[in-house]
Amino acid sequence: MKSVVNLDRIEGVNLTGICTPHGGAAIINSAQNNVNPPIAKFFEDACNAMTIGPIDEGLGNKWYVKLFKLNKLADEFRQTMCENVGVFGNTFARLYTGNLGVEYKTNASAILSLKTYTTPTPSVCFYGIKPKEGLAFDILYSYTIQEANNYPHFEAQKSTLDAKTEANNTMNDYKTKADQVHMFRDWKIVYFPLPGIVYFWNYKALYYNQYMKGVNFIKNADERWQDIIGARIVSYTTVYETVCVNPNDLIANDATSNFPYLRNKYKIADDNTNSETPENPCVFPEVPVYITRLVKNVLYKESDGIVLAESASAFTGAAFKRPLYDSNHEQMKNDENTRKALTDVYNGQRGIYFLTPPR
Repeated sequence: MKSVVNLDRIEGVNLTGICTPHGGAAIINSAQNNVNPPIAKFFEDACNAMTIGPIDEGLGNKWYVKLFKLNKLADEFRQTMCENVGVFGNTFARLYTGNLGVEYKTNASAILSLKTYTTPTPSVCFYGIKPKEGLAFDILYSYTIQEANNYPHFEAQKSTLDAKTEANNTMNDYKTKADQVHMFRDWKIVYFPLPGIVYFWNYKALYYNQYMKGVNFIKNADERWQDIIGARIVSYTTVYETVCVNPNDLIANDATSNFPYLRNKYKIADDNTNSETPENPCVFPEVPVYITRLVKNVLYKESDGIVLAESASAFTGAAFKRPLYDSNHEQMKNDENTRKALTDVYNGQRGIYFLTPPR
């Protein structure tokens, strides 16, 4: 859980339930990065991608727009505005982490000490796990548009559907806009291949590209957010392969210099991870060419949209640990999963120490 549950029992003993990022939170590292803050870049790119299409289409191709170079002015204003949006987003993240920024970074001294500390007080640990699909808008919606405490008691889980609906509707609106322009473009090429019409088509085609920037940002937002919070780890493995080629395809004496062409010609699959290199599997006149390439590996880690599950659950000495599936970091303040988990605790199902009669 994000906060401390501290309720007086009848005997006067405190019941404590804590689940903080015991292994640190990579998002804090991102927020405190002064050189190239990824959170700032995320929000800046979001602003650019989602505004460039509507702004450019709104201005249109009118004569006074070109005369006063309003498109250029609007583009400069948009870029400046989006840079400030990025700065604001990162500043908000820094303010949100506050003094925790130093203590809760991954591998911070306080975090390393926390890993070895065992609390003498009986404790339980709840931590959220959200699917990686739709993660970015799920957590951002909970923090910016509809916070958990704005929902009725224990109903914050509804924000997941609200966020998904909002993101899908926006992406579909942008895709529809792009498709309409794309259809208009094709129709004009077939039936009106005149210079003036072609110019107008080129201008309309620009709208397609601009709206698709918004579509692609939404599609890629989850992976970018996972990078920020440390839930997506990318690594590369060197793979060795043997390719049979015709000597006429080789350039000079460098057998690998024409590899991009050879890979397409001989259909070497990108996901081929076979590292065996037979001595000579080729049939004359082909000869073996020994190549190396990098294979991209992606490891996804469970998280609540802010903190990794492996960090949140690393509570040494907790009497009970319970994952709250489909609860994000913000929703746990006030969702159905938390209600059920706390009810179990207060009913004594996690130990008689936690039994708390209704009042």
